[in-house]
Amino acid sequence: MKDKRSLRIITALQLGLIAVAGIVLLRLRELQFERAEHYWRHAKARQEYTIKKIPSRGKIYDRNGRELAVTDFVPSLYVSPSKIAEEIKRDLAADLAKELQLDFDTVYTRLTRSRGDQVLQRRVSRETVERVLLLAQVYRNSLRKKGDKRTSEPIARNAFYVLEENKRLYPHEDLASHIIGYTQLDDTGDNTGVAGIEGWYNRDLRGQMG
Repeated sequence: MKDKRSLRIITALQLGLIAVAGIVLLRLRELQFERAEHYWRHAKARQEYTIKKIPSRGKIYDRNGRELAVTDFVPSLYVSPSKIAEEIKRDLAADLAKELQLDFDTVYTRLTRSRGDQVLQRRVSRETVERVLLLAQVYRNSLRKKGDKRTSEPIARNAFYVLEENKRLYPHEDLASHIIGYTQLDDTGDNTGVAGIEGWYNRDLRGQMG
């Protein structure tokens, strides 16, 4: 009698283990096959991002090969609002406004826009960029110390990034300026030619985005 009872218990345990194993296998199948693409896209969005590759505007030389117009690069700071938790944006905007010497409303508006990446500030110093990236790291570390249980970081590591933009320089200043022309600021820096050679050959000088 006792043997039969033990056998029933063992059989019940075995059936239970088989049921649990079946549930686990079904869940693994769902994660690895049915929802694999969903999780792959989610992971890729957190780990990778695409930025524009801004071309360097072409140089202009005189007939002796002397440079009349050249391009340097200066950093501009961009932000991805969707990669920052909503509940910290107000405090973060206040700190960024102090760091960038901008008014709070301007920074907060740029952090809360939902469509695409935003220019946080153009033509900043590299020291300013380092301070902003350090500030983002301070926020991440602070929330970890408080035992924040969220599944994703409050500020993704790629929430802030830099694009190097064109800054047009004329080594000889006003020499032949009426012939050389000048440039205006666009979304890639000083890269829209106006008048003179800058304007006439603008399509060739500005290069292609990457």
